[in-house]
Amino acid sequence: MILYDNDLTFDARVQREAGALAAANFSVTILAPKSVGTPLIEESKGYRVERFPDALNQMHDAMVQRALDLKPRVIHGHDLVGFLLAREVWQKTDALLIYDSHELWSSYYGPVSRPTSKDRRNRRLEESAIYDANTVITVSDACATHLQSLYGLENITVVRNVSAIPTVEEPIDLHQLLGLDPDWNLIVYLGADTIRGRGLHKGLEAISGMDRTALVLVGPEPEGRGRKFIDWARENGYEERLFLLGMQPLERALALVAGADVGLCLHEPVSESIRSSLPNKIFQYGAAGVPVVASELPDITTVVNRYSLGRLVDPAKPNQIRRAIEQTLSDPGAKDRLIASREKMAREVSWDQEKSRLIHLFSDLIGDGSGVPEYIPPAITSSPPPAGTYCFEWIYTGTRRSKKRWEDRPAFEAWTRKHLERALPNIHENRNAAESITFSDDGLVERRNWKFIMGCLKSKSLWLWIGLEDHFYDMEYLSRSKLVFEPIYKLIRS
Repeated sequence: MILYDNDLTFDARVQREAGALAAANFSVTILAPKSVGTPLIEESKGYRVERFPDALNQMHDAMVQRALDLKPRVIHGHDLVGFLLAREVWQKTDALLIYDSHELWSSYYGPVSRPTSKDRRNRRLEESAIYDANTVITVSDACATHLQSLYGLENITVVRNVSAIPTVEEPIDLHQLLGLDPDWNLIVYLGADTIRGRGLHKGLEAISGMDRTALVLVGPEPEGRGRKFIDWARENGYEERLFLLGMQPLERALALVAGADVGLCLHEPVSESIRSSLPNKIFQYGAAGVPVVASELPDITTVVNRYSLGRLVDPAKPNQIRRAIEQTLSDPGAKDRLIASREKMAREVSWDQEKSRLIHLFSDLIGDGSGVPEYIPPAITSSPPPAGTYCFEWIYTGTRRSKKRWEDRPAFEAWTRKHLERALPNIHENRNAAESITFSDDGLVERRNWKFIMGCLKSKSLWLWIGLEDHFYDMEYLSRSKLVFEPIYKLIRS
């Protein structure tokens, strides 16, 4: 596994995935940057973490070389920058490549209708590499749908950010801990981020219009990510309504949450990435028995309604947030409904289920060495090919990936069929389009079909080039000559 923008310390998703795979007898090594206070080498829950300091800007090269030394069978790149580095390693190996997209990087900074320059750059980078992945993993159904529509992908697996949520045995008395009278209403927010797209400014503004009501943040550090939010609250006269308890171990965090009256999850759709998210805090509130007031976003709405977790609001409207909180506080049956559906949620939403999906994916990919059974093609009858040695090569964005030369036409066609079916699962979508390809009498594709054919077969950034070996690397010759294309044409037609 390769990370490039975090040191793993707070990346619970990568830790859970690595631990699950290690427990399933996969040998897992995580390569990550080193930050202050983190060890260079760490053994944890069956997997190994190796961190690299960025001395003299040499971290990139050191990580690539170490990854090559490990001779991996699978290279698992996390998030866009980690995946781009993983792909660079993959180009020099015969390993399988996985892209684990924790966010929608093509729409991380702005909405789809108004992408920022960073979003446009990320999309170019992602599009240049994503088709090379053997499979893509993401965090929610909405994210998977977006990636499918954007890139036409089919091989996407959803592994949700659901932690192994412990049962809260004894809630912590938050009123006593904060020095507040028992009649105060305590609204809790669980999570480290307080700034972009989390709706806390609107939430605190809504609470300010309510009597004896306070917002408790479990996660943000007063001297860290919570600093700017505290400054904003002080400037607007909300400081007395705000309490920060800092980062807590999960068991204690849930015990603190269980002592509150309402949980907030006010993600704002400032980008498609946030609009498509499914925050883990939704499930954690439910496990702690605390009703939620949450944003009316696709996956959040589905979960809140299915498990009767609480009320949905427009996170941009403080008055609507306040009404939802007041209705929840005055509803005596809110917690009872939540407790009644909690068993159903625990049964249907668990890390055990997500873990099983992840392990099954890896086992399917490399269980027999290839993930695909050997294909034995039927006998091929065709006119004899022109003289010369046939050559088949995969070219990924200009980089030569692998090459085979065959003197024997049937062996060449059998090898081509096998790898086409392995690499192009959606090739049959092009069947109708391929009908319009025209051939000359000797079975060669006419030059005028060159661009059309490349468009038909450009799948996963994978180009299939077939020609006579003598002229294979002569691009000028390829641009003006006929191409031996009959084997692939016959496969598409079949």
